[in-house]
Amino acid sequence: MEAIGKLIAILPEQSGQTERGAWTRGGFVIETEEQYPKKIAFTLFNESVGLIKPFQLGCVLRVQFSASSREYEGRWYTDLRCFRVEAFTQQPAYPQQPMQPVYPQQQVYAQPMQQPVYQPQPAQPAYPQQNFQQQTPPPVYPTPTNTQMPVDNSNPFDSQADDLPF
Repeated sequence: MEAIGKLIAILPEQSGQTERGAWTRGGFVIETEEQYPKKIAFTLFNESVGLIKPFQLGCVLRVQFSASSREYEGRWYTDLRCFRVEAFTQQPAYPQQPMQPVYPQQQVYAQPMQQPVYQPQPAQPAYPQQNFQQQTPPPVYPTPTNTQMPVDNSNPFDSQADDLPF
């Protein structure tokens, strides 16, 4: 994560000894420059305590950190452990000089682009010409004469099968 703000306090260093060895802890506080400024306290451990020493109160810093929380006796504590601090210089909204392209531009077309030239086409009739030649009918093939199936009008559920109203 990252935060940008003005350095408003450098916290005193603390040191101690544990089973794992000696430790040193320090910290600092920045105030963000937003519509509603927030004060954020960061911690530094062991070798990283020296990260804040080159900076003076009032300078604007860019801080990169990680957040971690832990529970102790039913209460939760959150540490923002700083791992990088650098001076922040505001980039102008509109650069004074045009930016240089990352890749050199190559000329895509060697010749200037030509405008399309309108060339009239011969007039086409609204309806295509119909060919009035006599067409031969399709061939007729003989079909079998016994194509009718016997019709059974009997209804097994009705004794009067021919008593239909239509």
